[in-house]
Amino acid sequence: MDSKGKDTVNALDGTELDKLVYERLFNEINTYTELPLMLELAAYEVSRSEYDALKEHAISYHISGLVNVIAGVVKAFKHFEYEAKILGLSLEDEMDINDYRRYKKLKECLKNFL
Repeated sequence: MDSKGKDTVNALDGTELDKLVYERLFNEINTYTELPLMLELAAYEVSRSEYDALKEHAISYHISGLVNVIAGVVKAFKHFEYEAKILGLSLEDEMDINDYRRYKKLKECLKNFL
């Protein structure tokens, strides 16, 4: 347990994560289905909200958060691609063809991100 009495797990950069939240996100829900929908809903709700200083803050907050998510995606791709290479895994053969095409296009878009 950490100093606050909560179980934590460390991210690769040393950032402490709440272990319970981490376990729920990756073991109890279909995160890769829920997360994109959640982000889209958040953007929709902000766009529909009344214009005020809070809306301005929400827009910049969510854009900054999305940049962090994309940075994590780029780093995760590198780890998964390395493991696929070690295993001799052909992503093209293993992935759904539409997912693979989207993956390749996204990789091209993100190649200069970080």
